[in-house]
Amino acid sequence: MPLFDYECNRCDRRFEELTGPDEQVVCPGCGGTDVARQLGAFAVGGGRADPPPAGPCGGCDHPGGPGACRFD
Repeated sequence: MPLFDYECNRCDRRFEELTGPDEQVVCPGCGGTDVARQLGAFAVGGGRADPPPAGPCGGCDHPGGPGACRFD
């Protein structure tokens, strides 16, 4: 079963739900069934972050980060 993001049209709560194709979705906040499926972060291109910037080397504090000095 796929995981979908929903927003309740009754109480405006956003939530995720594992749902089958013919399954009724119920809001966990108010119990309402008038919900709208939303685009999740994964569906709109989220999920890939830039790598963290290189920090100082642990052996000699070289500003180029690990692998930039003679101790790595």
